[in-house]
Amino acid sequence: LKQYRDGKYSNQQIYVAGCRRLGFEPDNFVLHQLSSTRGCYDLAILDLMCRGLETADHLLDVISMNLQLTSLDLRGNFVTVDGIASLVERLASHPGIREIDVSSNSVTEADAHIA
Repeated sequence: LKQYRDGKYSNQQIYVAGCRRLGFEPDNFVLHQLSSTRGCYDLAILDLMCRGLETADHLLDVISMNLQLTSLDLRGNFVTVDGIASLVERLASHPGIREIDVSSNSVTEADAHIA
């Protein structure tokens, strides 16, 4: 995150960098939700419902940079217990998040008890 704090990057650029780092193709639906303005980190709602995601790791830096983010919707994806765990770890110190929906993902009740 340190490299992004100087305001030289947009949310879109941070997302694309995260995708490249993890070998994912950026999703145009996600790109359209993110600002292309450098240093503008005012995203309040991120809707990732039914995007076929197995993880949100490529979005963790975007989420962390946007302190006004209050709602994250990951419904209807394929996010695993490990993906949920890494998300929860990053969100534990996020000051804005009030609502996270991870329903209808690949996490079973048994997984939830393990996590």
